[in-house]
Amino acid sequence: MKRLLNFLIVISLFFVSCNVEPVDNGLLETSNNNSQNPNNPITPTPTTPVLVTKIIETLSNGDIETTNFTYNGTKISKMTTITSNSIEETNYVYTNDLITKSTYFLNGVLTETTNFEYNTDLKLIKCTYIQGTTVEITDYVYNANSTVSFITQSGTDVLATGTVYLFNNQAYKKTVVFDPGTTNEYTETQETSFDSKTNPFINVTGFSKLDLETPSEIVGFSGVFNNPIMLKRDNVTNDTSTYTYNSNNMPLLEVYTDLVNPNWSATYQYFYNQ
Repeated sequence: MKRLLNFLIVISLFFVSCNVEPVDNGLLETSNNNSQNPNNPITPTPTTPVLVTKIIETLSNGDIETTNFTYNGTKISKMTTITSNSIEETNYVYTNDLITKSTYFLNGVLTETTNFEYNTDLKLIKCTYIQGTTVEITDYVYNANSTVSFITQSGTDVLATGTVYLFNNQAYKKTVVFDPGTTNEYTETQETSFDSKTNPFINVTGFSKLDLETPSEIVGFSGVFNNPIMLKRDNVTNDTSTYTYNSNNMPLLEVYTDLVNPNWSATYQYFYNQ
């Protein structure tokens, strides 16, 4: 599924600006509108944060993929994608409020495992991807100038290095050097533009920290607070998205246009728990 699930964060339910520091605490809000009337007291009622429960992707050729999301409170436990010929399932493991492991199954067979490690500031500092005998490790260094340096290695081979650029804690640009030091070395800059509305996964505990997962493998960024509307690679526009929003300023319908491979253009329908 297109750029989905390098994912997002817990914050205020009606958050619409990227200028607010994320909360990521998964606490429930309460409603007590008549609490000032002693003759008509109302017990506060817990309100479940808005969570995306299903996404239906319809490709330009008519193929349909349906992805369902399962939660334990505001923690994602499973993502299941059903197509005409396969079932893909990703399971997530938490340590406290941090996602520390994901396992990917294709038609019931475990094919990929990813482990995540964090520093004392709860920032992602290491991502270990395992597929069969292949092990790729990405290490991250957070710099004082709102950038993140990374290096991806497989054994002693350096697969990629690069820099991720942040604005208000949301990654929007990265420069990646592929196969550094070899005859195949090349550099690419990817830049994502965002709207000012609310990302569908904003209330999923710990999910935003995975937005930096394997930056040399995942093209662009899915967003922490807002929704991607354009991706440029070396200043050439690759794809665009336009949205119809619900009353919570979250996407209800997305029209995704792939300018490089039109066959991957699609529409996305988003469904929520409320």
